[in-house]
Amino acid sequence: MKRSNWVLLILLAVVSLALAVACGSSSSTSGASSSQPVESVWTDPTTGLMWQNGSAVGSNVYTWAGAKDYCTELTWARYNGWRLPAISELRSLIRGCAATETGGPCGVTDLCWASSCDDAACHGCSEETGGPGLSGAYWPPQIADIPNYYWSSTTVADYEIYAWIVGFGDGDVEPNGLHGVSYGSVALCVRP
Repeated sequence: MKRSNWVLLILLAVVSLALAVACGSSSSTSGASSSQPVESVWTDPTTGLMWQNGSAVGSNVYTWAGAKDYCTELTWARYNGWRLPAISELRSLIRGCAATETGGPCGVTDLCWASSCDDAACHGCSEETGGPGLSGAYWPPQIADIPNYYWSSTTVADYEIYAWIVGFGDGDVEPNGLHGVSYGSVALCVRP
C-alpha cells in the first residue's frame, strides 16, 4: 500500500474516533466527565412527566422530609422545578406487575390514600425482580437505576406519620414512617 493511502487511512481513523466521541457525549447530560455519575432525564410518553434518571438517582437514603427537600432544591441535567411525586404519579412508572400498575386493583391512589386503601393487591408481585427494567425492576427499561423503595409525597391520610412508598424490586405499594429511613427509601424526582 502506498504511503499516501496509509496517511489517508490513519486520518480517516482519527476523524472517525473524534466523531464517535462527539456523538457519545451529545446525550442529555449535565456535561459530567466519565468518572462522575451521569445526569439524564426520561419523559414518560404515557403521562408526559419528566423523571430524574441516571446512575446516581437512588444513591442516597432520605427521610420523607429530606426527600421532599432534595427534590425541591434539585438541579438535574440543567433542569429545575423538580418535586417528589404523588403516589399515583409514582405508580404510573410500575410496569409488569398488573396488581399495582396504574388502573390495577391496588386501592392506593391520589383519590384513596388512607390505610384502608392498602389491600392485598398492593403487596406487589410474588416474583422479585421479574419486571422489564434494569436488574428486573418493575419499571420502564429506560430508567437507569437500581430497584429500591421510593418515597411519594402522599401521606397516609389516617396515619400522617407515614407516607406511601413504591418498591420497584417487587412492585409493591406500602406505607413507610416519615422519620425513618427503613427500606432504604430514596427519592426519584419528577417535573411536569
